Amino acid sequence: MNIWNLMEWGALALALIVVWRMVSDFRKRVVVEQHELALHFRNGVFRGLLEPGVSILWGRGNEVTRLDRRWQEMVVQGQEFLTADRAGVKVSGVVRYRIVDGLRFVTESANPVGTLHAATQMALRDVIGVLGLEAVLERQADLGPQLKELVQSVGQQIGIEVETVVARDLMLNGDLKRAYQASLVAKQEALAALEKARGEAAAMRVMANGARVFEKNPTLLQLRALDVVSKAGEGYNNHLVIGSLETLMSTIKTD
Repeated sequence: MNIWNLMEWGALALALIVVWRMVSDFRKRVVVEQHELALHFRNGVFRGLLEPGVSILWGRGNEVTRLDRRWQEMVVQGQEFLTADRAGVKVSGVVRYRIVDGLRFVTESANPVGTLHAATQMALRDVIGVLGLEAVLERQADLGPQLKELVQSVGQQIGIEVETVVARDLMLNGDLKRAYQASLVAKQEALAALEKARGEAAAMRVMANGARVFEKNPTLLQLRALDVVSKAGEGYNNHLVIGSLETLMSTIKTD
């Protein structure tokens, strides 16, 4: 092989390298995972979503923005809100969400997750602010639907689907907590006293009804007395001594 042949092969190799570099500049290989939303932009213009798998993009200016479309949870750290009766309560929240509209997610808000976080804070404030303290404490587990309705309306604007919004870790400050506990104790004591009074009244009604029955049926009173006497002698080593039956019965006036 003479020098001219070597030069020809070298020129051919150089040409192949140049062609390969040119093709590489115009060809972009993209692998999209099953859980991803892949947004294809070319020169800043949205061209569409890429399907999961391998895609080949030709030309220059191609960019791909990847988003995770799986369910995610965001914790809203506890903040203090005022109830309708001006009591301060500290509440945190948890939002379960996922991205469903990738273009809205990247174009409608500079910080979509931050927007969702702020919407959740405002929803907690709005829902708790129209309830009294007792209602908030009793309905904490039932506030989810109201919170979701408020947060979801914001989520739709930025391409997010909200599954649940939960209010949790509700806390009172020290003085309010002690006052509320004292109120609960007083309420339970009042309920106990009311139940005791109801029981005593019911017992008195039973006794009064029994007295009227015995008054109308003297024989029943005598039988009841015999029953009481017979039970009084029950038990191990118990001895009951009474006079004659006539004497016993004569002590029970039936007139």
